[in-house]
Amino acid sequence: MNYRTLSILVPVLAATACAAPAPAPVPLAVLDYAPQVECTSAYDVSMAVSLELETEVSDAAASSLLNNTSLCIQGEGEAARPYSVFALSSKPNAVSYLVGASLGRARIIPARVDVLDAEGQITRSYGTDDLHMRHTIHGVFIRPRPDEAYVVVSLEPEHIGGSLALSVMDPLYPGSEEGSITSLEYSYEGDAVARVYFEAP
Repeated sequence: MNYRTLSILVPVLAATACAAPAPAPVPLAVLDYAPQVECTSAYDVSMAVSLELETEVSDAAASSLLNNTSLCIQGEGEAARPYSVFALSSKPNAVSYLVGASLGRARIIPARVDVLDAEGQITRSYGTDDLHMRHTIHGVFIRPRPDEAYVVVSLEPEHIGGSLALSVMDPLYPGSEEGSITSLEYSYEGDAVARVYFEAP
């Protein structure tokens, strides 16, 4: 009797031990911002993420999570906002960049993109309403001018509480069908991304 009992229990225990782990929870929108670092009145380019990527395939990207521990900027009379700086590649065949916010499963930052010169001064800016969907990036294409050296991704706080409606068909959104609408909530936390495109030699 005892032997028969063991023969039944052992497979059950083995199956339990091999069970797949529970999926990670989907990060939700963060609607409040309390920076854990001191905010400055200008972008700090000394903290730039380099886009001097080792690969020179057709394109490659770098990303940075914006949250309350990121660099912070706050102009006079403005709300504080997190940001990340990317240093443009010096390679002559790095001809263009796609810069903005990477789509999350339920959230996205309402990105603002600033292009800076070598001294860290803004040469041009693009707000959330200027951005367009490119694959899984809500961003803007930039072809740098000779005096431009950095791109910054921050966000526009006035959009927090709103959402971005997307017409999608992508495995990132299970159950989505062609022409279906997925709404991503604007968040103070999310991924900033800069993708560099190389011209064929």
